[in-house]
Amino acid sequence: MAKLNRWFVILLLTIFLIGSSFSYTLGKNKDQIVLIIINQLSFYDQTKYKNIDGFKQLEQDGIKGAMNLNSASSRSDANSYLTIGAGSRGIGVSDMGNSYQSYESIAKYKGMNALEVYEQQTGSEVAERDDLILFLPIEKLRDQVQKFPFHIGALGESLKQAGLTVKVYGNNDTFERIRYAPLITMDQTGLSYGDVSENTLIKDRKRPYGVKTNYLYLLEKWRENRELTDLLIFDLGDLYRLEQFRDQMNNDYEEQLRNVIYQEIGQFIQTIINQLNQNQTLIVLSPMVGQQAVKEDMLLSPVWVYHGQEQGNFLISGTTKRPGIVANIDIAPTILEKLEVKQPSYMLGQKIKSIDENLSLEEEIQQISTTYRTRATVLYTYVGWQIFILILSIWVWLRNYKRSFSWIQIGLLSMLFMPFLLLVTADWISNYAYLYLGTLIGISLVLAWLAQQLKPIKIFFLVGILIFLAITLDTFMGGPLMKRSYLGYDPIIGARYYGIGNEFMGVYIGATLLFISHFLQMKKNGVTFFITLFVFAGISFILLYPTLGTNAGGAISAIVGTGIATIRFAGLTFNKKGIIWMLIILVFGLGMLLFINSIVPIESKSHIGRALSKLYQGDFTTIFQTIERKLAMNFKLIQVSSWSKVMVTSIFAMAIIFLKPKGTLKRVMEHYPDVFHGFFGIVAASITALFVNDSGVVAASTMIIFAAVPMLFLAINEERS
Repeated sequence: MAKLNRWFVILLLTIFLIGSSFSYTLGKNKDQIVLIIINQLSFYDQTKYKNIDGFKQLEQDGIKGAMNLNSASSRSDANSYLTIGAGSRGIGVSDMGNSYQSYESIAKYKGMNALEVYEQQTGSEVAERDDLILFLPIEKLRDQVQKFPFHIGALGESLKQAGLTVKVYGNNDTFERIRYAPLITMDQTGLSYGDVSENTLIKDRKRPYGVKTNYLYLLEKWRENRELTDLLIFDLGDLYRLEQFRDQMNNDYEEQLRNVIYQEIGQFIQTIINQLNQNQTLIVLSPMVGQQAVKEDMLLSPVWVYHGQEQGNFLISGTTKRPGIVANIDIAPTILEKLEVKQPSYMLGQKIKSIDENLSLEEEIQQISTTYRTRATVLYTYVGWQIFILILSIWVWLRNYKRSFSWIQIGLLSMLFMPFLLLVTADWISNYAYLYLGTLIGISLVLAWLAQQLKPIKIFFLVGILIFLAITLDTFMGGPLMKRSYLGYDPIIGARYYGIGNEFMGVYIGATLLFISHFLQMKKNGVTFFITLFVFAGISFILLYPTLGTNAGGAISAIVGTGIATIRFAGLTFNKKGIIWMLIILVFGLGMLLFINSIVPIESKSHIGRALSKLYQGDFTTIFQTIERKLAMNFKLIQVSSWSKVMVTSIFAMAIIFLKPKGTLKRVMEHYPDVFHGFFGIVAASITALFVNDSGVVAASTMIIFAAVPMLFLAINEERS
């Protein structure tokens, strides 16, 4: 019996050991994320930290990128942290750094602890824990969400619902509580876990605000949690404190201390890297850049992903589709994907992936920053030039100064050459904005002078087809020129990262209708009409397709504009038959929009495609919010945008030609009927763009000049002859 008992005990111990080993193996195979936040780290200081241990390994073995920092409001530390946690652009309220351990007393509330204050604010009862962190402005933030919809604590709530653990350590405290990291980890009720108290700091009278990060304490928490916590966040605040205090410091001492801080951060990163296992992924990022980077317009922040088995050298996401560039809204979806948690539909960001690409990120950042810094100067001057030429042309036309007609025509033609030049010279961009634009205006005037020797029909055919081919070719090549052009899009602004932006969308549709209408005016038969249909279908497809133009609003505008032009080219009027054909074209075009967006994967869909997916899921709220946002944006742009002045001036110019002198426009229309069919298409597409794009006034303005300028040119030509 004793022998039997002995064997029974041995068997139990064996099962226990095997079970423990099996459980440990399961635990080890579980994916974990370590997120290190270095607030106010920037590319401006890259030469100072890139060769420091930790940073050096991230540069050599990690996958790197630059992160857009936009929110639903101004760029700020709090808004960016909040946006990262929401996976969508958020907007904060005052006191966003007011997160406390449950036991911490708050002087403002006469020494009551944070848990008592939280329960008084919310009416909720929360179990007391030493590692419980409470975000006290939660009710103010909920009020904010009523005005600017986004989901508070989307990341933390998703992980909580999946039964995963999240811990956060560290703060940005100065003389005030600056604890932004819980904005990333908290759930929808404002609760998270970890330690953001003064435990994470040690006193140091030579440091800004008399404190520095307690790295030994953070490493202790790393060892405690490395096998237990699914998402572990460390917020390193020394660089933030230095940036806040730097204006009061001796320059040499500030520089010396900055280097010391980089050394300490690098050492911490290196320690974590050395202890990572194969199932742990390290993400290092900066939610906001420092003061000097802001002054230099270097407004993208560094981000690295480190994992031993990850392939590639640059980061990319479905949001940006641009190697080396990601957005802060992509961080939460990436964490969820790595932890195998389903991304909620209300998160607008998309997961970050790695890609092998031969590019210099430093040069890319420099070019992006230069374009951003000089964009306003170039575009305001360019818009001013267009308005000046149009007003001068109207004045000469009304005064009937026939001696000046030839010069005015050169000026008008130069306006049409400018979009082409702004595209093909995108790599010429430098810090000398006026020199760049002056050079382009000079080239456009020379090209206009040379083109003036041709007949008007050939002039506009050549200008239109030149722009059409340039944009089409660039789009099929992935938009290398459009990404850099002043009329393209800017990853710092972040309204668009890929495809054909609204400025060039307007140019593309306008130029296509211009060259096709003059093409048919030169020769109209079955072959040329078939070519017309092919080109019109092609431009609509290019604008629509998610890996090409990715501009659904542009595709709708093109379908309307080319549809109306086609009906008029075919000799139909807008009687019953013409309206039926127009409806057929619209239904077919919109059907293609729905079909294409339904078959492409989610990461390849345009924002309109993702909105349609939400519509299929019954998410009408998001659709109404999108429509409301587009209308509000257009109304705002009409009031404040300089582009709206181009649109108004163009419309005024066309109205003047219609009214005075009498009979001129009628004779021009009799000479060039198909050209005017194209003009009708351009005007229709412009009106459509105004309503279906969130910056439709921009597209309408760049498009309508392809009707106003040729119309004015031909009217002047008629008077000259």
